[in-house]
Amino acid sequence: MAIRILGISGSPILGGNCDKMVQLALKAAEDAAVSPGEIETEFIPLADRKIEMCEACQYCVEHKVFCKKTDDAYAVFQRMAAADGIIVGGPTWGWTVCPLIPLLLTRGRFYNFFPPYGLRNKVCGAVTVGWHGRGCAEALGVIETELKSALMIPVARAMAVTSTAAYGQTPKYLEHGALDDRVGVKWVKNVGLRVVEVTRLIKTGQDAGGQAPPEFCIITSGATMAVPKKQFVAGVWTDKVSA
Repeated sequence: MAIRILGISGSPILGGNCDKMVQLALKAAEDAAVSPGEIETEFIPLADRKIEMCEACQYCVEHKVFCKKTDDAYAVFQRMAAADGIIVGGPTWGWTVCPLIPLLLTRGRFYNFFPPYGLRNKVCGAVTVGWHGRGCAEALGVIETELKSALMIPVARAMAVTSTAAYGQTPKYLEHGALDDRVGVKWVKNVGLRVVEVTRLIKTGQDAGGQAPPEFCIITSGATMAVPKKQFVAGVWTDKVSA
């Protein structure tokens, strides 16, 4: 059973601290494999991709297709849909997350409204880096809120600092950036491990038939679906038998 874990870094600095932390979490995910080749990872930096802002034009909902904008967002969402677990990282800017992450995730309304194509039940983790640690919790909250809006399941979060100000010293950059934050590195690795752990559990259940049929699925607007035509018996969804 191959498990695909995707890492997305929403930093505009290619190869910077955020990219390194997301890649660190992916490496930890690979190390969690219980058999050769069980964990496959992929890394997508947004720094070299064009992501435009959602304009709430309703084109995606009215036409039941992805956004009409011709940028790189669709390609990223295709990789997200193909993954079993996702790790999303974004640097902390001004007590919130860097704009690239909300720009990307708010473009996924098509996936939110049409569950068969969706991201629902994807296990995910959130990672951020900050110059002195302030605002990192708020940034992680923004990432997780965006992920939960698509009915994804955040299971772990981590932050790492890039300045010794977090240790009560005169602010200066650490020699190797966030990689020198020993506690932060540990927690970032734990994000990768936790995402694999929960993804493995959910994927096992889905492969056994535990995935809810479409009539049980809700969308982010909270709309109700049709009357259930299936029943969950002995851990498997089966056709509902009329009395």
